[in-house]
Amino acid sequence: MEDKENLWKIRRAAEYLDMAEITLYGKCERNEIPHLRPGNKRTIRFDPDVLRAWAKIQGIRKKKAA
Repeated sequence: MEDKENLWKIRRAAEYLDMAEITLYGKCERNEIPHLRPGNKRTIRFDPDVLRAWAKIQGIRKKKAA
C-alpha cells in the first residue's frame, strides 16, 4: 500500500475511472471497489496501484487525454 500522502481522494479516483463521484461513493458503500477508510468512517481513500489493478480486471479504461 502507498503512503498516506499518496492515496487518492474520491475526486481523483472518479476522474481516473471516468465515473461520477456519487457512483463511486455507492460502490464503496456496497464494497464493490477496493478502498480504504483511514481514521474514520467518513474518509475514503484509494491506493492508486490497487485501483489501477482493479480497473484492469474490471475492463475499465482510463479516459484518454485529448
